[in-house]
Amino acid sequence: MRKPIFLTIFLLVVFSLVKAQTTDTLKGLRADTLIFTLVEHEPEFPGGIEKFYAYLAKNLQYKNFAPTKNITTKIFISFIVEKNGNLSNVKVSSNGFGPKLSEEDASSPFYKDVIGMLKMCPKWKPAIQNGYVVRCRYNVPINIDLTTGEK
Repeated sequence: MRKPIFLTIFLLVVFSLVKAQTTDTLKGLRADTLIFTLVEHEPEFPGGIEKFYAYLAKNLQYKNFAPTKNITTKIFISFIVEKNGNLSNVKVSSNGFGPKLSEEDASSPFYKDVIGMLKMCPKWKPAIQNGYVVRCRYNVPINIDLTTGEK
């Protein structure tokens, strides 16, 4: 009598542990629609962040930003690295918390160049969370110094 009861309890414990490991902790949410901001392994541009900044420096058309002004500023670009490595939902802002650009700034050729260039950039290595490839929002600051004529 003890063996069947022990075996039943043992099997219930084992199956409940297996079920607990496979149950999604984000019940009711589709994994394809989630956008993570903090992940175990962040998305990565091919070659790393230094290569990404080199890609930006090579491809941005700074003359469209302020062709006649000597300025120093910082902008922030924000985008989603999709599970396949493509970028989507590209946004440019003048601070790290969202667009605070005038309507004139937001429609300037420079910001359009930034958005277009990022949409065409090489595929990124996507983010990993709990062993799964996931969508992830990524934010990058860009310093612009046009006082010396350099990018």
